Amino acid sequence: MIPHTLSQLRPAKTALLFLLASFPQSAFSAVTVDITFSPSGNGRFLYTVEIANNLPEALSLVFITDAPKDDSILGNSITAPTGFQASYDPGLDIEAFGQAQFLEDSMSFSPGSVTGGFSFESATAPLTGFFTSFTAIDQNGEILNGTTNVIPEPASAMLGIAGIATLALRRRR
Repeated sequence: MIPHTLSQLRPAKTALLFLLASFPQSAFSAVTVDITFSPSGNGRFLYTVEIANNLPEALSLVFITDAPKDDSILGNSITAPTGFQASYDPGLDIEAFGQAQFLEDSMSFSPGSVTGGFSFESATAPLTGFFTSFTAIDQNGEILNGTTNVIPEPASAMLGIAGIATLALRRRR
């Protein structure tokens, strides 16, 4: 049956809006920055970065705008795949954060591409308010700001799920 009044359409519209709102913001973003992390020992964490460009223009530069300030571990460990460069700006005295920078060299973040292989280590624990924002600049100088997707490494996530399941099973007994 086809609804004949606006009031009959309202529940369907509400459900659609709820469904769209429940998707992560980055699902609709033109540029996404996924950061996966895992413990690397000695109180450090390994962060790997993957950048997806869904813009019609190539990107020249992507940087994480809220990296820890004066992080010597990050500064000494930041790497990029062949064709790209990576650097760490520890921030000036007047700045609250440092920046992890990923830029084109002989390769670019071409339209429709997903580029991985960027990484760094840091003593800063994940999900503590760092590594959550990025800025991307395309080859025309247009600036796009966004929020990163910080994702636990799959083995760590599975370990956490197993722990929660174990607690749930013990509680049921």
